[in-house]
Amino acid sequence: MSFKWNEKFSVGIKSIDNQHKKIINYINKLSALKKKKYHEESVLEILTELRKYIKSHFAHEEKLFHVNGYPETFEHSNAHKKFSEYINNFYEEVISKKAVDIEKMESYLVSWFMEHILVEDKKYEEFFKEHNVI
Repeated sequence: MSFKWNEKFSVGIKSIDNQHKKIINYINKLSALKKKKYHEESVLEILTELRKYIKSHFAHEEKLFHVNGYPETFEHSNAHKKFSEYINNFYEEVISKKAVDIEKMESYLVSWFMEHILVEDKKYEEFFKEHNVI
């Protein structure tokens, strides 16, 4: 499955849209592993990159929240924390069991991405427009 960027995912902030596109690329990297024989190390490498990138992306979003006084910062940050915990748990599961369920991971990532972007991130789109964040 190839997950593609769609303009409906745009939150109107170029830096965040570009970061979201990169997250889609990580999802697609994991998905591509299903099509060939792979080693757990390949999955761990992609998850390591994704974990670092997610941390950076969330920090960027949350900095914008704080600087601009976004009223739903706490709730949104909690959603980020839960997602990070899930990714970390999956990473640890791969390490400890050396078993990889890429289908499960891919399904979760796509579902979370669509739900988070189309619902949670869209909540701040208008707020940031009003505060001239582009």
